[in-house]
Amino acid sequence: MNRQRWLVTRYYCLCIALLLGSSSLTYSAHANSETDLYLYLLPTSSSLSLDEAKALSNEHWQRQPLMALNFGFTNESIWVKIPLHQLPQHQRNDKWILELAYPLLNDIEFYRLQNDQLIKQLHTGNKVPFHQRYFPTPAFLFPIHYPTDEDWIYLHVRSDSSLQLSMTLQPEGAFWQQYLVRVAFSAAFHAIMLAMLLYHFLIFVFTRDRIFLLYSISICAIVMMMGTLHGWTFMLLWPNHPHWNASALLISLACSAIFTIYFSMNFLRLKQLHTRFYQLFLGLLQLSVVCSLGIFFFSYAVMIQVLAAMAIFICALALLGGAALWQFTRSRDVALFFIAITMLLLAFIVYALQKFGIIPPNVFSEHAIELGAIVLLILLAVSMAERHNRERQARVAAQDVMIRMQRNANVELDRKVRERTQELERLNQQLKAESTTDALTGIPNRRAFDQYFDHVFHSARRQQVSMVLMLIDIDHFKPFNDDYGHQVGDHVLFNVAQQLSQCVQRQQDRVFRYGGEEFAALLFDTDITGALLLAEKMRQRIEQARFEQSLQVTISIGIAVVVPDQHDLSLIYQKADGALYEAKEAGRNCVRYVDLSQQKSSYSSDYGVAADTPPNAR
Repeated sequence: MNRQRWLVTRYYCLCIALLLGSSSLTYSAHANSETDLYLYLLPTSSSLSLDEAKALSNEHWQRQPLMALNFGFTNESIWVKIPLHQLPQHQRNDKWILELAYPLLNDIEFYRLQNDQLIKQLHTGNKVPFHQRYFPTPAFLFPIHYPTDEDWIYLHVRSDSSLQLSMTLQPEGAFWQQYLVRVAFSAAFHAIMLAMLLYHFLIFVFTRDRIFLLYSISICAIVMMMGTLHGWTFMLLWPNHPHWNASALLISLACSAIFTIYFSMNFLRLKQLHTRFYQLFLGLLQLSVVCSLGIFFFSYAVMIQVLAAMAIFICALALLGGAALWQFTRSRDVALFFIAITMLLLAFIVYALQKFGIIPPNVFSEHAIELGAIVLLILLAVSMAERHNRERQARVAAQDVMIRMQRNANVELDRKVRERTQELERLNQQLKAESTTDALTGIPNRRAFDQYFDHVFHSARRQQVSMVLMLIDIDHFKPFNDDYGHQVGDHVLFNVAQQLSQCVQRQQDRVFRYGGEEFAALLFDTDITGALLLAEKMRQRIEQARFEQSLQVTISIGIAVVVPDQHDLSLIYQKADGALYEAKEAGRNCVRYVDLSQQKSSYSSDYGVAADTPPNAR
């Protein structure tokens, strides 16, 4: 950032050096063309015709060197006559150009006389459409072709602005060389101003910082003011509407003062920094607005003087306030700002004194505002870049703090969320376990049976292996509750469930409490032989177990063995339930089965001994 700011500063310093160099060349050109020439002046408040001016003797005229003359703001008009016999003899066959460089002269009558006969007449000025000019330039140019000793030039000039005669008389070739230097000077100034305008407006677009927008508007107003002062706006924007020229100059001058003050108030943050200085600048802003309203009520001649005086007063007062503010703040931004204001103040003073006729016009006084404006823009750009960089660093530091705080908050939040998630997962697992576990026996319940039954069924069908469904019922369970009470019945259910679960060894085989005194078991990838062995083991273990109050408990088991291809869940359950019913009908404490894996049905005898009795004999 420091290197970039240094490069920008060096670039603009180079531009100022080039402009000053151009100014020096221009000044030299003026001096060389004015050394041996003179003219006759006749300031008058009356309206004289050409014939009346010619009839006056030389005693009525003031002899002056052909140079820049300034009569300030005056109601008089000026007659000028220039004898052409003073031109060098060896250049009489050349084309010459007479220039009036001040572009705000309202009316100019040009007469060329030869032997007291009018041979050429031109009417131009700032209140005449631009196309009536002989040359399409902001300055007023009059051709003088092949002058003789009998030729005289008469000029009649009137102006509502400063009556300023910045005249040169040069051979056409030398004039255009010198004029191109001045055009380059003006073009360089406006190019710098427009580049600064675009640059800071783009910064506003990307940053949305209002200070850059106010700065861009201030630059725009200054560019418009300078373009109007030097005739470029009339030439380029409204050549057929000369009455707009006076309004454009007054409005741009007023806007320059208003927006520069408003920009200064925001740039210096006066409202937060110091209330008294804020009130001072607010008063200057109100003064500018009030003076600007006079544009709509008073003439141009009055308002141009009022606004010029107002600009000097505002700059002087702002300078004094700024010096006191710098003593109070000791801020580098404030120092740079008021150095810039000082340069602009000096430029306005020089330019205004020239327009009031107090100091003679020259190239430096004529372009004082351009030079002051460029210095102002450079210093303000450096100051804004410095402030913007400092504020950006402060924002970055604040953002770093916020990021660290946010990161710590996120870590803490993640920890809490993780803990909460783990707690929720634990609670969900607990809830799931409770919803699928029988509260009395501690083994899976009917809901778990339904879920696992569907899972085993589809797995067996996918792998084309057999599955086994066992339905187990405690024999004569109702008397336990009726004779011994529900507490004994619950004890029987709990112990039967534990004994059955201990008989199942494989992880994929599970025992469930189906409901009441009924239990179920699901075996995966098990044939009839393995199923009968496990069922007989369960029956014998329950039969041999001893329960509370020496109760003897037996169970009946119905088995269905299938390979789930064409079968469904309800069919398998029906077959197992039918086998259980047969075990009950056979006297209980026995095992019956249906083997659908081989598309046949058979049963086992009590205590697991196979029987060859056909199904219709069971």
